[in-house]
Amino acid sequence: MATAAIRYDRPSILRDAWARARCAAAEAAESVRRHIGAGMRAAWAAAKGVLVAPAKPAAPVPAAPVQLDLVDYIAALPPVAVTPVAPTAPASPRRFEHDGYVTAYTRLNADGEYLVDVYSRQPGGEVLIGQVEVYPIDFSGADAVLREALRAIEKARQAMAKPVVPQPEPEPQETEEARLTARLAEMERERDELRADFLAARRERMAIVCRDLEGDAGIAWTNEERAEADYDEASERYEEAYQDLWHATDLAA
Repeated sequence: MATAAIRYDRPSILRDAWARARCAAAEAAESVRRHIGAGMRAAWAAAKGVLVAPAKPAAPVPAAPVQLDLVDYIAALPPVAVTPVAPTAPASPRRFEHDGYVTAYTRLNADGEYLVDVYSRQPGGEVLIGQVEVYPIDFSGADAVLREALRAIEKARQAMAKPVVPQPEPEPQETEEARLTARLAEMERERDELRADFLAARRERMAIVCRDLEGDAGIAWTNEERAEADYDEASERYEEAYQDLWHATDLAA
């Protein structure tokens, strides 16, 4: 028994494939040519009436346990007596006597870090000359901590007393900025021209697919892909020129 040949509407299949590829490219922010193969397969499958496998039924969701009168139950509980805790007084710093100096240690944390206040003995009393944060366990004794504290205090004092040397102003980069600006304008002009060529190739291909224009759809598709690739490369060159100009102006600011 002879079977009738199936005739497919190829222009409709091509339009459906193109629409599917464009939607996938827009969602992935990629080129259309990366999704045209999948679009063609999906369009042919839709034309041949391929059935999609039915989705598996969702697993039943167990019912959540119900708590009855929880608020009333908590409100009916007897009050719990709370004994106030008196705040503890901070521990006094540990003091060490040295030749001409006094150090006072205040613990900062449980890791063994201390804040060491260094006092100088003067005829009128003790004068605070600086503070340092140290780990006493790293030193051989209180005298070693004092020597390190005096060294750090003197270093900080010298850094504060060091005069600030004015830095020379950077040389103007007007020539470099003008060159990069002109390059950016050239890249923008090239990108716009290639974009116009790409859109023209796309309109030509769509007209051929819709049979509004005589021509080979495969050749038109190849021309459109080449025009799109040229436009993508021009866009990358424009972005590179823009980044170069931005970097140069940022350094000059």
